[in-house]
Amino acid sequence: MENFHLLKIKFLSPTNTKDSRIRIKSERFRQSIVITWDNSSNSMTEIARNHLQKMGFEIIGQSEGISENYLISKTFIGLIKD
Repeated sequence: MENFHLLKIKFLSPTNTKDSRIRIKSERFRQSIVITWDNSSNSMTEIARNHLQKMGFEIIGQSEGISENYLISKTFIGLIKD
């Protein structure tokens, strides 16, 4: 059975001091990053996918949950560069 890298995607509501954001969390590496909402899209999954692809991730699938969405990748790198 092939192994994949699961990335959780969650919308973070705006606050008094911050605009809408998206948290991307790597279960494998126990890392997370927060990116700003991109108004050119209405989909948090699309925004996260575009960001991850720019980082070098090969995204091969997605899934939707109740409060989080998921992206599935064949790329096994961390979200935070050393």
